[in-house]
Amino acid sequence: MNAQTVLKQNTNKRTTDHQLGDAILHTVSYADIFDHPLNRREIHRYLTKTAADMGQIETGLIHLVADGRLIENKSMGWFALPGRDPIFLTRLERNHRARKLWRQAEKFSTIIGRIPFVRMVAVTGSLAADNPDKQADIDLFIVTQPGRLWLTRLLVISVVRLAAAVGISLCPNYFVTSRNLVIETQNLYTTREICQMVPLVGLDVYAQFRQANRWTEHFLPNAGQEAFFPFRAATEINRPKLLERLLNGRLGDRIERWEMERKVIKLSADGRNDETRFTTDQCKGHIDGHQSKIMEQVEKIESQTDPSRSQEKQLNGETDILFGQSYYLRFDPKLYAAMQPYPPLGTMIAAATMRQAGYQVDLFDGMLAESTAEWRNKLAEKNPKFAVIYEDNFNYLSKMCLLNMRDAAFEMIEMAKKSGATVILCGSDATDHPALYLKAGADFVIQGEGEETLLELLASLTNQTDQPEPDQIIGLATLQNGQIVQNGRRPAMKNIDRLPFPAWDLIDVEHYRQIWLEHHGYFSMNMVTTRGCPYHCNWCAKPIWGQRYNARSAASVAEEMAWLKETYAPDHIWFVDDIMGLKPGWWQEFAAEVESRNAKLPFKCLSRADLIVAKNDNTAALAKAGCDIVWLGAESGAQKILNGMDKGTTVEQIYAAADQLHAAGVKVAFFLQFGYPGETREDIEKTLQMVRDCQPDDVGMSVSYPLPGTRFHENVKLQLGDQQNWTDSADLAMMYKGPFVTDFYRQLHVVLHKEFRSRKGWQMLKSVANKPGRWRLSHARELLAIGYRLATLPLARAKLNRLAKIPHDSIETLPHMSLADAALPSEQEWSVVGD
Repeated sequence: MNAQTVLKQNTNKRTTDHQLGDAILHTVSYADIFDHPLNRREIHRYLTKTAADMGQIETGLIHLVADGRLIENKSMGWFALPGRDPIFLTRLERNHRARKLWRQAEKFSTIIGRIPFVRMVAVTGSLAADNPDKQADIDLFIVTQPGRLWLTRLLVISVVRLAAAVGISLCPNYFVTSRNLVIETQNLYTTREICQMVPLVGLDVYAQFRQANRWTEHFLPNAGQEAFFPFRAATEINRPKLLERLLNGRLGDRIERWEMERKVIKLSADGRNDETRFTTDQCKGHIDGHQSKIMEQVEKIESQTDPSRSQEKQLNGETDILFGQSYYLRFDPKLYAAMQPYPPLGTMIAAATMRQAGYQVDLFDGMLAESTAEWRNKLAEKNPKFAVIYEDNFNYLSKMCLLNMRDAAFEMIEMAKKSGATVILCGSDATDHPALYLKAGADFVIQGEGEETLLELLASLTNQTDQPEPDQIIGLATLQNGQIVQNGRRPAMKNIDRLPFPAWDLIDVEHYRQIWLEHHGYFSMNMVTTRGCPYHCNWCAKPIWGQRYNARSAASVAEEMAWLKETYAPDHIWFVDDIMGLKPGWWQEFAAEVESRNAKLPFKCLSRADLIVAKNDNTAALAKAGCDIVWLGAESGAQKILNGMDKGTTVEQIYAAADQLHAAGVKVAFFLQFGYPGETREDIEKTLQMVRDCQPDDVGMSVSYPLPGTRFHENVKLQLGDQQNWTDSADLAMMYKGPFVTDFYRQLHVVLHKEFRSRKGWQMLKSVANKPGRWRLSHARELLAIGYRLATLPLARAKLNRLAKIPHDSIETLPHMSLADAALPSEQEWSVVGD
């Protein structure tokens, strides 16, 4: 062996010894946050990001004690940081306290384990670490059957109150369903909580839970998959199966929805942060922000135990641009319950455009993220020069500027600034309110369509060409000397065929596929064929494209569809256009292009009733292209209201479009809007009758929502109070003097859906009535549900009538265009009338 080889081996050994020593120090320092000295076995199990055997741990501890970097209590076998001798006595006291709490935890976990739909009960927190202080609760992590989380929680809380009556404090602050076992916040704190968890009921589900969270091995490679501190095996409980069967039907569904709606409001009022989640699959009630506080201390520990860490990150960071967006499905209970997620298409197109220009890009997909903490983690991982929060302008909810998402954007801006990145915003809310985002810390706000402005801005900031200074770039808003400077709006791109396909490779497509298959049995992906809308609906905001409408060629769309089909094999496509197929002959051309490429996939799209009936062969072309369902902006069954909205369609066209689509074998769905100024009970009943007559396959209901930049908003803005945005998409709050109070519209939602679902359920049952071989248990449940809905419908209507009588100031019908003028789209470079 030559000298160079010996030198290399000795150098590698010193490096390894140094890394192990730092890992041991980090592990003991983390426990020190909780005044908790560790023994050898615990240090081995919780060794941070370093695999080692017990022999190596023993050697490392000997050196660290000899160097004075750790102290040891030899009688107890515990290790702590120098100067922390008092915590040896603290641990001894807490061990005695833990023995009593463990007996209580066993007793009440067994009781909770017998509650319907409970699948696992585990102890977490300080007791799981055998380190409870005098104020410690018994923290519980509970897994439930899917679809029954909130009902189960209701029953568990009754046990909590029973325990409190005898002086025992149970804290079941984390519920998940068995289909949602992956914990998405992936950091050291969460890893420690998972790996020190002690299952007392449901060992089989615990094994599934640990397997689903194998990512913990990155943080604690020695922790394995077995529970660390089970003083005995987990209990297997005989659950009340008869009661579960009873509550598995419509009665249980009803209780589940009621309890979730009631509790989400209350829990949200108690305090929401990036550690709370209230959805159909998760109730995470960590109101105090404990995790964030601990992680701040962890970051300090890491900088002390590994001073080269930040320098290494900076040297290795190769990402020019990290894209993100602030619509988090987790923050929108209604749509989280529906669980039909689509990735941020507009963000993906922008990322693909920048990559095409030669930038190194990555993308943070907030849609499926647990919280904004994951954005912070992505920033730390990628260390980008530019953080671009680029909202998906094809997601209609971005126009609504939901407060949950605005708050998330502000948090993301703050995190990106702390990371040292230049922060750029693009989206509907930022276009309407650039001052809010600039004062929150953004360096630049792009107003309107973003790709070309972003290209110019980045070229200027990176000194690539003789680009103008940022304060002279069209479409940009900046903050200068405390004043907002806006450089006007950039004209929208006309040839959008030149844009690249969305950067699907930056998205976790398989995660989306798993969610869709699990909840719906098929996998849907999203596409877009157009940008903008040229019609005049006076409540519809158009902050990005205004009245412009630009379409891709049918060939380009069919080519992308064929590529998606070949690459990702989706079962379904959602075209997210405001209006698809407006250009004359586009549907017919698209059907031919799809057929020639063998690209046909079932799809849904949005359109207008007048466009559907404009040509006799439109519905045939839709069917030929693969259209499964068309969502129509029906809005109202009262012509007076359609005229007031400047909708430009007639009730007769809605009826005709529904008939023609059904005749062609294409389903139809209605968007309905209530609460427009001047609407009466008679108008509402006309809308309900239209739903009965047309028999749409689905309906969606909202109330009139004053969006900035609309004529509707201008007419009612003096009536708007402090709340000018909904918190989430289920809000349904009336923010101006509508015809009736907010509670009326929320009850109208109940009445509409009771009646609609009863009718659809009855149609489904009639289709199998004469086919006994096709009857299933689900049909029996549907029959019971129909009976329940019809039995409670009179009471629901009676409540609606009472709410309608509440005294309330309202405004009359607003000034509007003539029907003929509203029916004509804004002039474009091509005709939309005739052939």
